[in-house]
Amino acid sequence: MAPKIEKSEDTSPKDGAYAYDLHNENHDEKLKGLVLKNGLFRPGEDQHFVAAGTPISEKLLERLRAEATLTTIHAWSAVDQASSESMARMDQLMAEAQETSQRELAAHLHNHHDGTLPTVETITNALVAMKKRGVFDFVKGMIGNIEQMVDQIMKDLDPNAIHGLKELRGHHPGTGTHSVETGLRGMTLAKSMGADQDMVHQVGLAGFVHDLGKLLIPLEILDKKGRLTKDEFEIVKSHALYGGLFFSSDNIIDKAHAFSAGAHHEAYSLDWGYGILTSYAKSVALKLSKEERQRAWEITNYLAISDVWTALGEPRSYHKEGKFEIEILMIMADMMWQKKFHPTIFKQGFIKLFDELPRSKALLRKGIHFPLFSFPKKRRMELEQRFNLPKNEQKLSLDDLERMSLWRMVQEAGIPEERVQRHKGVTVYELLKNDIMVTPKRLEQADVIPKKVDYRMVFTDVLDSSRVKAMLLKIDDTPLELQKSMSPKDGIGLDAIQRYLFKDVGQFELDMSEDMNCPNDAFLDEIKPGFS
Repeated sequence: MAPKIEKSEDTSPKDGAYAYDLHNENHDEKLKGLVLKNGLFRPGEDQHFVAAGTPISEKLLERLRAEATLTTIHAWSAVDQASSESMARMDQLMAEAQETSQRELAAHLHNHHDGTLPTVETITNALVAMKKRGVFDFVKGMIGNIEQMVDQIMKDLDPNAIHGLKELRGHHPGTGTHSVETGLRGMTLAKSMGADQDMVHQVGLAGFVHDLGKLLIPLEILDKKGRLTKDEFEIVKSHALYGGLFFSSDNIIDKAHAFSAGAHHEAYSLDWGYGILTSYAKSVALKLSKEERQRAWEITNYLAISDVWTALGEPRSYHKEGKFEIEILMIMADMMWQKKFHPTIFKQGFIKLFDELPRSKALLRKGIHFPLFSFPKKRRMELEQRFNLPKNEQKLSLDDLERMSLWRMVQEAGIPEERVQRHKGVTVYELLKNDIMVTPKRLEQADVIPKKVDYRMVFTDVLDSSRVKAMLLKIDDTPLELQKSMSPKDGIGLDAIQRYLFKDVGQFELDMSEDMNCPNDAFLDEIKPGFS
């Protein structure tokens, strides 16, 4: 029997995240230490009577409550204000830098390349040539701007500085936001670990510029929708090399932020990952004293954690608010088992800060949903085996169906167009079931690569601190949509896998205690750095 599913709780940030009721005295305590987000205006007046950024005090609240037309104010912390201003400024700087870089790169490749996919070596040569022509002289001005932003953030930096990042991110969707957030998380990590002021500043600077190498990745690759080819992925990975070369002279790395830009994707153990210490070690030379090497490596260790942490929280197609905290914890703990991060910074810095986040207080919540691939590989295989999940299910997109001249056949077979549109395509299984032949040869002739169908875990109820009731669905499905599809009134039917997961497997109990555990001290103590 199919399970009855109630509407999930909405845990997304609200637009009024910064709104406070002036006449609710319970808000007074919350407003302590905050500043006005917006300037305040009286009706009919063009000039504000209280400026944005004004610190909120009891005296100010009394004054505002005397304003008959004022009922709500918007407030945030000083570091939120500085971070928001930095995000807006970085978005602008990165947009300008990208326009210049892509224009010059396209011109260089047009003049010196045969028009095929450029190689890492080709782009590296283009970067060197463009530097000689002064194309990237603007980077010096960017660094000056960034230094000022980092200084402004440092004035009010505290462990709570990262609490409002999810809300801030929604206001700044540009390319510079990731860099600012990575820098801010890294600075907060460093400060929480007792790092000196210069170290905190250097971590912030490194975070702001760590992805500058992506300016040299051709936009047709960087903005590609869909899976990258192996060669395209190699070019994307090479942004670490270009980031290091941006700040080098004659391919010599002699600055900490250049080192970090080139090494932020390296594993702490150097057993895996990529960057100027492994994959591209022959392309650069390090010119750092022993003390400079140690500080550059420490900065990179903070940055490695903050970069992944930031990326995992960013919007994805299956969840517009980024990954849930339980996903982030599982993925980063799994990476720690693979010796990706500095063990002490991970345990005493990241885990401590992560546990203090308001959203981390309840890792298991009704309505949480995430792809099965967020689980570590061993756990994922265990779940696939437990529920006998089909492993080779594939889907053709709407564009694929058109390219293969299959769309009319799909309609004639009676496959509901609404379902095809909602699922952004049709599974190969369903096509074959309706006698629509999809052979490897036909796929090759149309230059079509079917997309693998992934699965989604959905928490339908919380039983205790470590156990939930859950369901497994195809990644494009939701329980409510499936129920609607089955209703006599407007149902459009389920395919075989949907029916199996929703009706036969249904809801099940899932123990998440193992998934929420981090590597133990004995394991962490044995991890040795790959660089010194």
